[in-house]
Amino acid sequence: MEDLPDTATSRAVVIGAASYAFLPDLPAVARNVDGVRGTFCDPRLWGLLPESCRTVVDPDDPDDVVGAVMDAAREARDTLVVYYAGHGLLDSDSPDLHLALHRSKEFMGHTALSYRHIRRAVMRSQARRRVVILDCCYSGRVAMSMAGDPDDIARQAIVEGTYVLTSSARDIVSLAPPNERYTAFTGELLELIHEGIPNGPDVISLELLYEHLDQRLRARDRPVPQRCGHNTAGLLPLARNVARSMPPPEQTEVSAAELAATAFAVGVRLAAVLHAGGSNREAAQILTTLWDSRDPEAAPPDLRLHLDLAQLHAELGQVTQAVEVLEEAFAHAAARSGPGPDTGPEVGAVCLALARLLRETGDYPRACDVLEIAVEMLSEPRAADAVPAAAQEAPWPEWLGRDASATADLTIPLGTRRPNVADVVPAAAAPLPTPPGPPGDHSIPPPPGQLLFGPGARADTAWRCRVCESFNPLAEKYCAGCGAPAVS
Repeated sequence: MEDLPDTATSRAVVIGAASYAFLPDLPAVARNVDGVRGTFCDPRLWGLLPESCRTVVDPDDPDDVVGAVMDAAREARDTLVVYYAGHGLLDSDSPDLHLALHRSKEFMGHTALSYRHIRRAVMRSQARRRVVILDCCYSGRVAMSMAGDPDDIARQAIVEGTYVLTSSARDIVSLAPPNERYTAFTGELLELIHEGIPNGPDVISLELLYEHLDQRLRARDRPVPQRCGHNTAGLLPLARNVARSMPPPEQTEVSAAELAATAFAVGVRLAAVLHAGGSNREAAQILTTLWDSRDPEAAPPDLRLHLDLAQLHAELGQVTQAVEVLEEAFAHAAARSGPGPDTGPEVGAVCLALARLLRETGDYPRACDVLEIAVEMLSEPRAADAVPAAAQEAPWPEWLGRDASATADLTIPLGTRRPNVADVVPAAAAPLPTPPGPPGDHSIPPPPGQLLFGPGARADTAWRCRVCESFNPLAEKYCAGCGAPAVS
């Protein structure tokens, strides 16, 4: 079995004559053109490049059609496909097939396009393979005059090295049945390609396509197609067999909670993208919608998403909303985790983020309460090790930070300088620097230029926090590192 035609060196021309001045209109033909072009360009089926598939709709001049075919024939190197749908006419003095144009008339061949011009253009192409598909209809006496030998149409169209597939529709009704989108022949053709052939090969060849078209049209009591091929042209694949290449989709049930969690996550990510692009107003609207539509009683789908949500609020200057988000996440974390080895690193991150935001808003008592609960929750050895281990495994978003330098701004006591709100949450989970010297050693002087408060401060000018072990000036009543009150 050959491969599909190369999309880079193949060309197609899709021609449709749907509107006529002197013949019955064929509205379905206009839809044929869109359907055939879409099928050729569908990457699931063939994947022909859109610029390599020309369309000619309701042409007035034969040059419009012949010129498009000649251009495609000249460019094609692998495969050339020419499709025509519309009225097929006969001249009163010639058996030649004529393709109707907008102003064509019955039995007046000079008003239509003789197929021999298309045949000549196709024959001159250097393409390795050539395919011609003719969906022509006949009406009145024209249909009856051709009924004696429908194979003549296909034989007339044959070109050396080509495969020609034709419909032998004999009247308008059979060509374009009422209440159907496409003409009878093209409708079956497109449906067969899009549905595929169960238990068939990986690709659908022209000959296989013809065989199944013949079966389907006969089963519906419609005119059957004709085909002519030269040598092995019928083995040319026209499309992938989607019935074989695509496994049936698995039927899985999705709960309402899962849908809500997914919507929440997508909303947070979308807001982050909008914020990164400078669309802060739109990002804030999405955050508000997410928060208002949540179920406060339901456990958060992922504490990391709440951390992201708080970060976005903080960066947008919505500190109150950021605190509200973290407080709810903290309440759920405290209720479901408790102390012990199962306490996740996200819980510690939420506690630290909330405590620092509360401290920056001046709510020291609540910040201390949060930290005391966090200490209890992380008191077990395995739980206490979760946060530093998480810094290496990255179980929470990158904005939580792992660099100790991220806390440099937080060692400055409140009242000296108010840090940027947007810097508060990212620094929440950053590990605090360890004071130099062994535990209890308060006599080591700070390095040159180091502040006399925070980690490394001297014992005669500072007190040591019992929560985070940071050193603070004796005049300070609250720890600059975590906000805990001084203990006399």
